[in-house]
Amino acid sequence: MISRRTAAALSVRSHPSSLLRQRSTSTSVLGRFCLSSAPSASIRTNICRSSLCRYSSFHSIKCSIGAKSNKYGSRSRSSNDSTHFKLPFLGGGDGGHQIQELAGTSPPSLINLTKKFFSTIPTTPSNLNIRAQKETIDRINRTNEILKNIPIGSMTSEQIVQTKNLMYQWLYSKEVESSRGANQAKPIHPKVFEAAKIAHSLLQRLIDEYDDGCKDDVFYNALTVKEYNTIMSTYRKSINNSFKRFFIESRGEKKKMGHRKKKKRGMNHQAEEEDQENEAVIKVEALFQQMKERFDKHNSLFDVGTMGSSSASASGAALGHESDRMMPPRPDIITYNILLSVYSCQLQNEVAVQKAENIISLLESHNGNDPNQILPSYPYPEPDTITYNTLMNIYANQIGEYGYAQKAEDVLLKMSKLRKEGSNTVIPDTNSFNIVLKAWRNSGGGNIESAKRAEEILRLMFKLYLEGHEGIKPDGISISTVANAYASPQANIDNKRTDYEDPVTEKTLELYDSLIDFLLKDTGDFPFTDPDHVVSAFNTITHSIAKSNIDHAGERANYFLQRLIDASQLSLPSSSENKRLGPDRITYSNVIGAYIKDKDIESATSMLDDIIKSDDMNIKPNAYTFNKCLQHYCKRGPNIEAAQNLYDTMYRMAKENKTNGINDVVMLDTVTYNLMVEMYVDKSIKDRSRFGQKLVDKAMSLIDEMEYAFKSGMMTSLDGYIYEIVIDRLQKRSVVKRRSGIGELSYDILMKMIQHHLDRHLAQHPYTFTCNLVLSALTREHTKEAAEKAMALLNHMEQMEKDGKTLVAPDDVTYNHVLVCWLRSGSPATATNAVVLFERMMQKYKSGKSSFVLNAPIFETVLHCLSHNKYGDGNAVKSVINEMTSLSKDDKNCSPTSTCLNIAIKAATPSDTQILLLLQLIKQFKDGEIDVLPDVIGFNTALSTLARHGHHDALHRAEKIFVAMEQLSKQEGLQYVMPDQYTFSTMFNIYGRFRRSEKAQKLLKKIEKGSVKLDTHGYNSMLFVWTRSADQRKGIKAAMLLDRMIDLEVANFSSFNLALRACAHIIGNDQVQGNTLDAALRIYKRLISSQSMKPDEDTFVAVLIAIKKLSKSKEQREELSKQLFDDCCRHGLVGTLFIEEMNSCIPESDQLKVL
Repeated sequence: MISRRTAAALSVRSHPSSLLRQRSTSTSVLGRFCLSSAPSASIRTNICRSSLCRYSSFHSIKCSIGAKSNKYGSRSRSSNDSTHFKLPFLGGGDGGHQIQELAGTSPPSLINLTKKFFSTIPTTPSNLNIRAQKETIDRINRTNEILKNIPIGSMTSEQIVQTKNLMYQWLYSKEVESSRGANQAKPIHPKVFEAAKIAHSLLQRLIDEYDDGCKDDVFYNALTVKEYNTIMSTYRKSINNSFKRFFIESRGEKKKMGHRKKKKRGMNHQAEEEDQENEAVIKVEALFQQMKERFDKHNSLFDVGTMGSSSASASGAALGHESDRMMPPRPDIITYNILLSVYSCQLQNEVAVQKAENIISLLESHNGNDPNQILPSYPYPEPDTITYNTLMNIYANQIGEYGYAQKAEDVLLKMSKLRKEGSNTVIPDTNSFNIVLKAWRNSGGGNIESAKRAEEILRLMFKLYLEGHEGIKPDGISISTVANAYASPQANIDNKRTDYEDPVTEKTLELYDSLIDFLLKDTGDFPFTDPDHVVSAFNTITHSIAKSNIDHAGERANYFLQRLIDASQLSLPSSSENKRLGPDRITYSNVIGAYIKDKDIESATSMLDDIIKSDDMNIKPNAYTFNKCLQHYCKRGPNIEAAQNLYDTMYRMAKENKTNGINDVVMLDTVTYNLMVEMYVDKSIKDRSRFGQKLVDKAMSLIDEMEYAFKSGMMTSLDGYIYEIVIDRLQKRSVVKRRSGIGELSYDILMKMIQHHLDRHLAQHPYTFTCNLVLSALTREHTKEAAEKAMALLNHMEQMEKDGKTLVAPDDVTYNHVLVCWLRSGSPATATNAVVLFERMMQKYKSGKSSFVLNAPIFETVLHCLSHNKYGDGNAVKSVINEMTSLSKDDKNCSPTSTCLNIAIKAATPSDTQILLLLQLIKQFKDGEIDVLPDVIGFNTALSTLARHGHHDALHRAEKIFVAMEQLSKQEGLQYVMPDQYTFSTMFNIYGRFRRSEKAQKLLKKIEKGSVKLDTHGYNSMLFVWTRSADQRKGIKAAMLLDRMIDLEVANFSSFNLALRACAHIIGNDQVQGNTLDAALRIYKRLISSQSMKPDEDTFVAVLIAIKKLSKSKEQREELSKQLFDDCCRHGLVGTLFIEEMNSCIPESDQLKVL
């Protein structure tokens, strides 16, 4: 008989599959099912003890549906290949080494060290931290050092026993057992899988001792089939931990509401678990194959063919005792059952099905039942109930596949036949039938017919139970599975429905009603049906209605609730367990959910108020019930006031339950806070007013209340998703509103998450994705403090990666965010920290231990940071460019881009370094080492630096760069380096600084003949050349250039001022001076009369200087000065500079006359 806990694991929830195939319409012969007699309770107990409880390998045959696992490749090694089984920290010893204790010189005592090791592992959440983890690993290494120093083949009896005990310490320690809990945070170390691997290594060491010739009597007791089975069972349990996300429950009490977004960190975590699952399967197969090969090898030493002769018999008798004593352990039925159980976890895996069928075929054909089979010396074990149940479960897990349900039913028939023939090990039980029901539930063999077949088998179970077969008593799993079969999408394909999200139809409701009639028919006192099982069936039905989109779902669900209430009023307490039929809180929760689906919130709240006031503790609402209504208020609208009032009621009732010692009714859970927090932060993003910040503050206060509720025992666990969703929404809010302080707030929330993880309140450390969200928010703070926090978070992530937490490993986005934080901080240490981060990135990239990627944008950010160095760091810039060039040979993502090289030139100050870098890049390009050059922006940056700093060799270098730009654009066809307007303007500025007006004039003529059209800035730069020129006619030439600018409509008031300055500073003969003065006055009059431009003080000062230097006589100078003074006064531009020039232009004695 399967235990009650095992049966509960077989519950089936509606999890439809859209991939269906038609089942053949072969007639089933299960109707002829017959048992010779009711199975004996003592026999069932013995089977349970021998097969189920001994190694705890089948405490639950999990029936998982609705998911698909990756296929694995089977591996097997010979017994001589021991390296496959050894962990990196275990291995053979050196024969010449002296055995030394960790402290002292006494013989090594593994047991003492083991006790000391496990006594130091923290057992309370507050004590578990990184330091404890390091101490644990250190003691593991020290323990293995003792084994390494013991030469293989020379272990003493005491050391053999100690090694075996150490293996069991790992397998059965409390720390390992605690990691198997479904709802508890896993400890940092050890986990089930790691413990199994360590124990596996210790077992392999014992095997090596045997193979090397150790014949100590203690050894044969130390290495038995139990050791193999225990390690295989532990590997199997590690698969249980990973596959629990696929397991289905019969009732919806624990189903989490809401839908989490698929994120990168979730996919990474699932991939890591799948790798561990595949490795565990491989190791179980390897252990089984090793044990079988070792036994077969030893067994082959004795000639099977001589078993019939008398001499051979005598010889066999003489050697029998010795051979039995030396015989390696052989696989027993528990071994085969564990291996089959591993295959049952492989969902949607045809390879696993084939392997399982081969095992069953082997057991059935070699156990002495086949008269034509030549028996080996040691027959294979005989299959038992668990063997066949596991095979059926493997069939049932092949969701939507054709024919597997019929195969499971055929196996059940075979079990019935074996029992009828007198088998005491194969006894069909409730679990056997439930698995077949599950197989039909998951079958794609036919539309509604699959559900009907499941119902027929259920009716048969009732019939057989009434006939006296106590081991086939239908339970809640049986009834719920059939109800789910009718609610599944494939059961409604005959109605040509394509909406798989709405499987419940009118026909489905009729089938539900018929099933309930059958359950309640003539069962006033329920002589054979447990009331809990009937209620479970009602809960399954109401839950499927609440999930559907059928019209009037609330009224239809309430109809079944009333039927259950009516039946409860007629029922009597069960004679066995004194239970009375009646709805529970799950029933009411499902009906409330159905009303909410109909948007009938009034009926839902009315029912909720009724059960709150009820004195029946069985229907008192819990968090699951409240969350049904809370989800409506938070998601639709949202209605913040109603949601907050409902939450306040939940919080008040939770405190009352805590005060009254009621701990079995959970009033607050993580779903409650998920809904509330998400509502507030989402609303804050949409609300741009000041009220939006109040919503954020309210969300933060809810997190504080959640932590208080957890510490005070009002809720059982914390959920990192709550923290993550606040971080995510805060990051979006900072993008929308550009608010400062949000990055700091996100950082504080993340630190809370990390601390809860270290305290074992959260199972998983925040993923890289979450940390990157916080870093992204910190980039918007623009402060040195934010940059320092980003650096501290990066350091923590790197440390977590070193400790083995790969899901927290910093990636390229992480480093880029930290670099941007420093870039925007304005700190003098920006360049220094950029160099440090760059070195760490290169070390991580070159190590090849992770999937860390580098690309051009990251290099660009590094160079941007280096450009903030006040004094420049050309060597660092060259180092970055050289690394890019070197890495680009193998990784094209690291190839330099024009933008990257532009930033490098900007960062490579002073000008000497810029020029050298630019020339180096040109040479590398011509040599084929790089594919691109800086574009025209990069070349212009170098030219601007030369024009700005006025290096003594600037003109020569600038002309060299300019010629290179022209050659590259024309000869090499690089249009992106062709000189543009800014290039010409910069060249004019350089020519002006060095007073090379003739070269500037040639360049201007060349430009005007070309395709590039100068803009205002370009022409003004040429006017600047004339202001610096020594040409006597520079004023006249500037005036002529200004005329062309006016005709081209590119002149501005600065153009007039530059032309006037060119006229004001010349030295020449009277004719030149006169003509220049006329030109200056003409320019001035055009500016004064312009409607679009107005003069400034510089304009009047330049004209006044021209009048002072170019006037032919004193009278002309005074007259023109007086007119200019009047114009300046009229424009209100008489300033200090103008008055100073007036004083120098007109003698003090004549000033009063002029004024």
